[in-house]
Amino acid sequence: MKFVSPYGSEPEANFIGGPSQSGRAPPTEPGMTLHGFLVRLIWLCMLPPLLLACYLAFDRIDGERKAFALEAKHIAGSVVAGIDFALNARTGALGLLAASPLADDPARWPALRLEALAFQRNLGGHVVFADHALTTLFHTLDPLDEQALALDPHERDAARSALATGQATLAGFGPATPTRARGFSLAVPGIRFGEAVFVLVATFTIDALQPHLDQPALPEGWSAALVGPDGEVIVRRTRDRRTAPRSPPDEVVSFTAASAVHPWSVRVEIPRSVHRRPILEAITGLALAILAAALLALLGGLAASRRLTRALHAAVLPAQAGTSPSGIDIQEITEVRERLAESATARAAVEDELRELNASLEQRVEQRTTELTQLNQELDSFAYAVSHDLRAPLRAMTGFANALKEDYGERLDGEAGLYLEQIDLAARKMGNLIEGLLSLSRSTRGELHTERMDVSAMARAALVDLAQSDPQRRVSVDIEPDLVLYGSPRMTERLLANLLENAWKYTAHAAQPWIRVQAGQVDGRAGVCIRDNGAGFDMAHAERLFQPFQRMHRQDEFPGLGIGLATVQRIVRRHGGAIQACAEPGAGACFCFTLAAEGASS
Repeated sequence: MKFVSPYGSEPEANFIGGPSQSGRAPPTEPGMTLHGFLVRLIWLCMLPPLLLACYLAFDRIDGERKAFALEAKHIAGSVVAGIDFALNARTGALGLLAASPLADDPARWPALRLEALAFQRNLGGHVVFADHALTTLFHTLDPLDEQALALDPHERDAARSALATGQATLAGFGPATPTRARGFSLAVPGIRFGEAVFVLVATFTIDALQPHLDQPALPEGWSAALVGPDGEVIVRRTRDRRTAPRSPPDEVVSFTAASAVHPWSVRVEIPRSVHRRPILEAITGLALAILAAALLALLGGLAASRRLTRALHAAVLPAQAGTSPSGIDIQEITEVRERLAESATARAAVEDELRELNASLEQRVEQRTTELTQLNQELDSFAYAVSHDLRAPLRAMTGFANALKEDYGERLDGEAGLYLEQIDLAARKMGNLIEGLLSLSRSTRGELHTERMDVSAMARAALVDLAQSDPQRRVSVDIEPDLVLYGSPRMTERLLANLLENAWKYTAHAAQPWIRVQAGQVDGRAGVCIRDNGAGFDMAHAERLFQPFQRMHRQDEFPGLGIGLATVQRIVRRHGGAIQACAEPGAGACFCFTLAAEGASS
């Protein structure tokens, strides 16, 4: 015999056979208390209204922000509209001067100057009348009308743009001469026959826009400013300065409205502390309301759960005078208490019956023990009789048959010799059956002492014995190392010997026989599997597999008594293990078994 590595691998088999040891239900985990369940239920019921309240809180906060933005934009827009209206009025008035026929006749320019002075008195800006070359024709700030005052840079820029475009133009917020006051210039061209031939320029101080900025009422802490195209503040609101100190840019929230016709915008600024105040007040109020509602609901739910818990606890107590012991009269709990009382009465009767049964239990156990002892003695007597009383006649029969064959074998004809051979064969078979019965009866007798066993070493020794008993056979054997089980070494050696002897026997007709001993599982427990590629068997007859004297093959194919697998199953059951088998005709068989659990007592 030679030991080689395994070749290939077999698919996992669906085993049937011996009893399963894992049919016990898993232990039941303890459930939650009623109080805990009710608390969770309360929180679960409170979750939707809490979420709704949070949504309403955020919606209100968002509404506060939008209200701030809407009010600020409305104020900025109204200021822009007022300034645009004032500037449009000045542009219209200056346009009337430019369209006056007085401007066409130099002799009538003094009358035009008088109208310009009226414009200055009414609208607050001085007027300059210049020709196409930007030469001053008159200046309302020149009392002698000596044409000594020229256009300042901002007025010149506005005039050039108006002459070039033929439309009214606004320019500059810088210092103007001769007053050097900060202001802006408005230029309107005089159009004659589709061509700009002169220009009227009116210059206003920034103070002309201040009333429009101071007019709207601002909430406390707010401020407003007129901002130029470059973002520079042109003029800031002067009213309420004592209640609206200017804050750094990064500490304010700004809302801006731009003019649709002029290059400036109005910016309303709100300090972040002022902007946050109503929002924080809304958040605080809503949070307190939500917290109070949640606390009240929780306290009410906890109180109700405690009362219900006390009522349920009281259901197991006897009621007095028809009143619930907890002081809470709940119809369902009253019905439960009545049913529990009925169950208690029935249980008391059952307990009395159990006490009577237990009183006679020791007597019955002693009686059964005596009967079992007698039965074991009878079995021992039977085994002794089989071992001695039956073997003696068989030995005599075999001896006389051999003597008859030796002394008279030549005188017996062929048919008589055949009868003599059949007598000798039947006697030997009877002897083997007796030996099998004795082996089966002795297989599980005696005390069971479990210990850790090296199954790999046991299987190797058994296969060596098989190879020595049949040296002509060559069987490829693979034994997985370090296979460990717990059990009786004497019984386990017999179990392995029977399974390996079957594998050795049923691989006799295989072209390349092999036997494998490897780790496996039965019902989730670690065990050992023995596989072969022998004759196998039909799984339709698997229920006969472990019955004594039941064979799956004819005697002329594979000799045997049918005792080995019955012995194996008894040894496995004695250890509290299980055995399962699978096979296919012509494709081999597999037997997997488990023995005692680790640490199992004898």
